[in-house]
Amino acid sequence: MLRVALRPRFLGLLALMVVATIVCGLLANWQWDRANRARDTSEQVQAAAPVGLEEVLQDGDVVTNADQGRLITVTGRFDPQREVIVPNRFLDGEDAAVIVTDFEVTDGPLAGTHIPIARGWIPQDSIDGTAPATGGEAGSHVGDGVGGQEQETGGDAVPQPIDPRTLDPAAVDVTPAPEGTVTFVGRLEASEAAADGFVRDGVLAEISTPLLVNEWGGPMAGGYLAVTDEAADHNQKAGAAQPKDLRTLPAARSQFREGLDLQNVSYMLQWVAFGLFFLYIWYRSVRTQYLDERAARREELEAMLGGTEPTTPRQEKDNAGD
Repeated sequence: MLRVALRPRFLGLLALMVVATIVCGLLANWQWDRANRARDTSEQVQAAAPVGLEEVLQDGDVVTNADQGRLITVTGRFDPQREVIVPNRFLDGEDAAVIVTDFEVTDGPLAGTHIPIARGWIPQDSIDGTAPATGGEAGSHVGDGVGGQEQETGGDAVPQPIDPRTLDPAAVDVTPAPEGTVTFVGRLEASEAAADGFVRDGVLAEISTPLLVNEWGGPMAGGYLAVTDEAADHNQKAGAAQPKDLRTLPAARSQFREGLDLQNVSYMLQWVAFGLFFLYIWYRSVRTQYLDERAARREELEAMLGGTEPTTPRQEKDNAGD
């Protein structure tokens, strides 16, 4: 088969297939770099110092995967009259209700823009007057953390949802947001998809900016800020310590930040498969030619040993005419 492979025709085909394989290899390497870029970006974002909101978002912008998780600093005022409770979250192994307060930016190019700030969470069983949820209760998002992402529950804890329609915001007693103009730091999160919306006044099923802008007015940023441990440390240094009755929020889980980007890895494997397939085409062509020629020689040898010469189709036609 080596003699067949070394014929000029098959050497030319091999050169063509090698070029195609190299191209596939380069594309596979490109996809591998993109798959690792998500992890590298995540590490850079987590280590970066807080930046101004205007450096990440403009009016009407949504939070991208690359920007989610960045620490953002804003200067402005909280509006305690614009505060909602988001119940039925499961955080750090406990049923939780998240406290979200409106914040109006008063400094910089985005002055006048509102952005919701999830100031922290409280244990749900500390809220009086709530009733357990039954199947199909509106606004039940058990298992969701911030950002609409499921959080690690840990242990054998089981979520115990409440009926959000029985939750009275007046029964929630937490430290109010700071008064006056403050500089505040939070972790940027993407708006959650609106599913159940407002269950009742002051009780929201999702941290959704489209829902909140209809309730609070705008303009409003396309995401929200969450007070995580890192953000709370920055706020404490600025004189805005985290209230003891509000626990910091865990970072929302994001597939973009969990190691390799599996979609790009799958593309890489496809390009590797294409490259190998091109080489297989060349091998298959050489082998087919080799087997065909060997079969033809065998038939010729069998015909000679049998005392007759192999006839061509033209000879068979001439013999029939005689």
